[in-house]
Amino acid sequence: MRKQTKALLIGATTCAVLFAAAPAEAASSTCHLGTFNTSCTSGIINAYPGGNWVDIHITSYTANTVKYQVVDVDTGVTVASGQTSGGNGVNRTIGGLVGRYRLKMQKQILGAGADGVIENELP
Repeated sequence: MRKQTKALLIGATTCAVLFAAAPAEAASSTCHLGTFNTSCTSGIINAYPGGNWVDIHITSYTANTVKYQVVDVDTGVTVASGQTSGGNGVNRTIGGLVGRYRLKMQKQILGAGADGVIENELP
């Protein structure tokens, strides 16, 4: 009986430790520029806590210029920006971050657009 109680206590303690651990903050959010819209905004992503960064990945489907910004949600400051066109893409890591961020993209004319992702996930 004592062995069963001890084993049960060890099992319960292990489960409590596993469930008490802080949840991972890995996340991603998308931004889609379709044929009939000229701008989009992703959801909010926290900077990766272990390295203070976010990644962005943008795929452009047209010769149309696609401009992007990564914006600090709390301060409104643009922490990264640029553009891509001609079916090219952007893969970029923005470091030195500690807050919450979102990706904004825009194109100038209607037509094929782009897809963007902002994430804090390890590869």
